[in-house]
Amino acid sequence: MKHPRHSAAIAAFSLLAAIAPMHAAADAGVVAGERIDVSHWSAAREGESWFAAIRAGMPASEVLERLGEPDRRMRFERSRTTAWDYDYRDSWGYAAELSVVLDDAGRVVDTVRIRHDA
Repeated sequence: MKHPRHSAAIAAFSLLAAIAPMHAAADAGVVAGERIDVSHWSAAREGESWFAAIRAGMPASEVLERLGEPDRRMRFERSRTTAWDYDYRDSWGYAAELSVVLDDAGRVVDTVRIRHDA
């Protein structure tokens, strides 16, 4: 029979062994086993202040002027919107993505932020 403290120590070690690679992956720009290309990130894309001025109703031309070309664009036919995705590092240092959602008239309807390696 195993000693209760021995079992608890093994469980704690197993938990640490599982968490350590995830923490190291976050530092290396890895998300869910996939490497994120961070070579295009600049200091201008750190934190949240660089996109704080993006508001509903803003024209796409102004978004391009403020944020530059998106890293990706994705079309959603059913909602007749297009998402412009910008990769950045949030204020906690995590890889994140800002999606600026535009309607067919070329106006911002929403923004969505996603943290990849939380």
